[in-house]
Amino acid sequence: MVYREFLTHYDQAYDAWASGSLPADQVEAEVRRLMEVAGRLSSPTDQQRAQRLLTRWRSAAIGEAAGRMGRASRALSRASSPEGTDAERTARAFAGMDEIAAIASEADDEGEEAALLTLNGSLARIIESLRPAAE
Repeated sequence: MVYREFLTHYDQAYDAWASGSLPADQVEAEVRRLMEVAGRLSSPTDQQRAQRLLTRWRSAAIGEAAGRMGRASRALSRASSPEGTDAERTARAFAGMDEIAAIASEADDEGEEAALLTLNGSLARIIESLRPAAE
């Protein structure tokens, strides 16, 4: 297996976690699965790169960082609810973006902050899709 194939598997799992569709309590099992995939990489250097990447993800997914991601994911879920009028949905999405930004400001490093802020992309798309109807 080549590193690019591993990255495809990793990116799918990490994106699922970052978007909140993979709960933090399932990350450890997913990291173990991906460690097995990494062990099948043809290059020892690529195996080490993959293991370092997975170790960083595991660290981010536990402890305070995991708590922040969980809080931000719950804020995203609330803010993206389809309930209410377009104006209510727009206001809720803006409030959700503010809440996620506040959570991101608590991050320990820029990487974690950036990962948290990516959640706002979904809310920005909701706001944009509702803009003509809300005006």
